[in-house]
Amino acid sequence: MRHKYFGAISLSYATMFFEGALNVVLVVFMMTLSHQFGKDSGEIAILVSLKSFGTMVTLYLAGHLSDKVGRKYVMLMGWLFFVFFLLGFVFVENYALLLIFSVLGGVGHGLMDSPGMTLIFDAIEGNTGPAMSLIQVFFAGGSVVATLLGSLFIAKNYPYQNFFVIFLGISLLLLVLLLKVEYPPVKSAEPEFKIDKKEKIKFNPTKAMLILLVCMILSATFQSMMTTWTPTFAVDVKNLTQAQGVSMLSSYQIGSVVGAFVLAYLLRRYSVTLFMFLNPFLASIFMILMLFVKNPLLTVGSLFGIGFFQGVYFSLCINMGGLLYPEKAGAATGAIGSINMLGFAVMISLSGKFVDTVGVYELMVGVVFVGLLLSLCAFIFRQTYHKLVGGIK
Repeated sequence: MRHKYFGAISLSYATMFFEGALNVVLVVFMMTLSHQFGKDSGEIAILVSLKSFGTMVTLYLAGHLSDKVGRKYVMLMGWLFFVFFLLGFVFVENYALLLIFSVLGGVGHGLMDSPGMTLIFDAIEGNTGPAMSLIQVFFAGGSVVATLLGSLFIAKNYPYQNFFVIFLGISLLLLVLLLKVEYPPVKSAEPEFKIDKKEKIKFNPTKAMLILLVCMILSATFQSMMTTWTPTFAVDVKNLTQAQGVSMLSSYQIGSVVGAFVLAYLLRRYSVTLFMFLNPFLASIFMILMLFVKNPLLTVGSLFGIGFFQGVYFSLCINMGGLLYPEKAGAATGAIGSINMLGFAVMISLSGKFVDTVGVYELMVGVVFVGLLLSLCAFIFRQTYHKLVGGIK
C-alpha cells in the first residue's frame, strides 16, 4: 500500500542525495581547482571549510524556522542558495569570489538539511527508525555518484564547470518535487524518538550530552580528514593518478552505504552505544592497514572498511541525542548537527595548513589517534548513559 505522504518521503531522500553529492564536490575537484587558480591545497581547503561554516550557522535556525513557517518554504530558500553556489562555480573565475559562493552553498545545505530530514518525522507515525536509516544511504549514495562522476571528468580532462552544469539540471528536477509534493502537517511537538521503557532517562542527562558532543567533534575531525584528504593521500603517498585518487574516495563512501544497511539490522538487537565505541576502534585498525599496505586492492578494501564502520557515526550521535532529550529531539539534533559542522569547518582549515607544512601521510597517522580517542570517549559515554537508564545492554 502506497504511503499517503510518499511524495514527501521521496523528497526527503532526494534532498539527501543532492546534498550528499554537493557535500563532496569541492573535495573531488580540490586538485583541479588548485591547478586552475594557482593555489596550494590549504587554500583550496578553505573553500570546503567555508561551505561547512555556512551549513553550521544555518542548521538550527532552519529547523526552528521550518517549525514556524513550514518545511516547503525553508527548503525552497535552501534550493535557491544551492543554485547560486552552482552558478558561481560555473561562471566565476576569481578565487576570492568563490569563497563567497562556497558560503552560499553551505547556507543552502543548512536550509535544506534540517527540514528535509524532519519531513520523515512529519510523514511517518510511530517508529521512524527504518526510514531514518535510509537517510544515510541516500546521502552517502549521492557522495558516491559525485565522486565517480568527478573521477571520470578528471580522467577525461573534461572542464569541471560542466559537472556543476549537470547538477544545475538535477536541481531543476528537485525543484519540481519541492513544488508538487503534498507536505504532511508540521507536528506541533518536537519529534519523539521511540524509547524502550528500560531506557527512560532517570536523571539529568547534561553530563552525558556534553560527552556526546565531544564524541561528535572527534567524529567530525575523523570524517573531515578522510573525506577531504583521501584523494591527496592516494596521489602523494600511494602514487596513483588524480582520477584514481578521487575514485578511491568512493570506496570509503560505498563502505558507508553498506555499513548503514548492516547497522540498521544490528540495532534491532544491540544498543547504539555498543557501536559508538566499537566502530571507531575498528575503523582505526583499518586506518593502520591503509597506511602500510602497498597493494592498491588492499588500499581500496581498507578504505571500504573505514567507511563501513565510521561513515555512519553521525546518525548514531543523532539517535543518542534524541534518546537523551526525547521531548526536545529537534533542538538536540540541531545542536549535534551544528557541532558536527563546526568540527568540519575548523578541522578542514587547520588540516590544510598541516598538509602544506608537514604532509598528508603524517595527517593520516594523526587520524588513527583521533579514532582511538573517539573510541575511548564513546566508552565513557556508554558508561555514563547506561547509569542514567539503569544497566548496560
